Amino acid sequence: MSSARKLLVGAGDSGTTLSQTHESSSEFQMSGLEGSQRTPGSTLQGPVSKTWMAPPPSASYSLVDQTDKQFTINRGIPPQLMEDMKGWKEQLVQIQKHKEDDARRSQLPRAGLEPAPDSAYHVVVSETGEGHKKPQLGDKVRMGYIVVLEDDQSPLDMCPDFEYVLGTTSRGDGQVVPHALDAALKQLLHGQIASITSKLCDLFRQCSPVFRQAPPQALAVCEVKLMQIYSTKDCSFQKGQGLIVKEVIEEGVGAWCDNPSDEGYALLRIDEVTTVDGGRVFPPSAEGPCQLHVTPGNGEVCDAIECAMLEMRAHEKAVITCREPTMCTGCDMLGIRPTEFRHGAIFKVTLMDYRKGPDLSDYEFDEEKKLEFAKRRKAVAKHLLYAGRFNLAIERYRRILDLFHHIDRQRVGDRFLGKPELLRACKDTRRACRLNLALCYLRVSDPLAAKKVCDTVIFAEPENIKALYRRAQAHYQRKDYLQACRDLERLLDIDGDVAEAAQLLEKSQRQCSSADRQQCKKNIVSRMLSGLDDRRSFKHDYLTCEMDWSKRGPELMYEP
Repeated sequence: MSSARKLLVGAGDSGTTLSQTHESSSEFQMSGLEGSQRTPGSTLQGPVSKTWMAPPPSASYSLVDQTDKQFTINRGIPPQLMEDMKGWKEQLVQIQKHKEDDARRSQLPRAGLEPAPDSAYHVVVSETGEGHKKPQLGDKVRMGYIVVLEDDQSPLDMCPDFEYVLGTTSRGDGQVVPHALDAALKQLLHGQIASITSKLCDLFRQCSPVFRQAPPQALAVCEVKLMQIYSTKDCSFQKGQGLIVKEVIEEGVGAWCDNPSDEGYALLRIDEVTTVDGGRVFPPSAEGPCQLHVTPGNGEVCDAIECAMLEMRAHEKAVITCREPTMCTGCDMLGIRPTEFRHGAIFKVTLMDYRKGPDLSDYEFDEEKKLEFAKRRKAVAKHLLYAGRFNLAIERYRRILDLFHHIDRQRVGDRFLGKPELLRACKDTRRACRLNLALCYLRVSDPLAAKKVCDTVIFAEPENIKALYRRAQAHYQRKDYLQACRDLERLLDIDGDVAEAAQLLEKSQRQCSSADRQQCKKNIVSRMLSGLDDRRSFKHDYLTCEMDWSKRGPELMYEP
């Protein structure tokens, strides 16, 4: 509210007129001007009206201000949006409240009386566990339990060591129901023990033979011990496919990142190889496990073991399930034929020992060493490409390209200062890897990925013949024959002696003309069908149609 308005309100409340207020304000201004010239110790004469000491505005003015503000805020906002905004604000408040409750709950001690979150069982956790992971629904664990009466400690049921999957709905009649086991296991760490005190009717089914020893309302104590959590990880080339799954049976030693790497060393023990159907393939009945000395990343074992081995720790024992038959090939060291895996395979593998390869993150691993390392890995990837192991070759080429992801940046030019040949060699190696990567994508029927790789090469070198030919092949696989013809015509303008390009251009032109004819036929048929809905094509039968007798002339005014 402006100073003039405050002055007006103050004058009205004090009973003075507007002219008096104006005069007093003028005297105040004059006195202020004269005050700058008067001597110290002189006093100010006459009445003084101070606007900052005026009385507060009346309630009517405050109501008007609030109405103006609310109108300004709500102006232009639809009512539905205002309701949605209020709902979002309430949801944010609820989320913040839940976060505060979770933070407060996380500060409570783990041991002691803890009610199960989704059941009526009360669980008491004892002993100190290892690690930080707790089982969740769907996890596989190794556990044991015993059930005794609370009065005389007589045993009723006992399973000392068995495997269990959380969330299982079916168990034996004489065994503890899954809900009780899930309530205890969800609160346990590795090595902890939980005890549940409950009635027998809540721990066992009605048809259980336990009720022959004690009544259903008798109190019993069930102690559950978590021995191991089987962690499962997707080790496929593209995460989320689920083609290669590693299930840890025995945890390894060392940090989670202590794994084998390319050009390192690994000692593997192959305990057993079976098919998905359960048929045993390796080892034969008269032989035991086999130990293999392999170099990770070189394709000396099948793709499934290659992928899982790079994510294992020392002394780790795992079950590797591969559901893609083409990724089970390459077990020549075990004497297994590829035809034996029609639906996939299951490998029981133990990483006995390993040695890491070159540390690419080391500062001393300069550009010259990176180039030498990339050339060696390129030779391995080329060998895998010719051997028909395209998925593993794609992974090798990807890792090579990761070494040179920085050479196009301007700030990296200092690393190659005075070394133009080194920079040119790095770019040539990267270009060759990209072209071979596009070929691998074409072999695994992924034309879109091949096209993206070729686009990157053509952007830097618009007249690269191999990139144009690979992209034309990708367009042909995608049935985009017109774009394939354009790339091939451009290629032949650059170099007309490429016979493969001429043959592919001829095929693309035939497919393009065939597609045009089919599209023309579809257009003709669609036009014919659309003509059936035209009102001009309707022919009425005037003999059967109804007549409007109200519009007859006077000479026809009679009933038929």
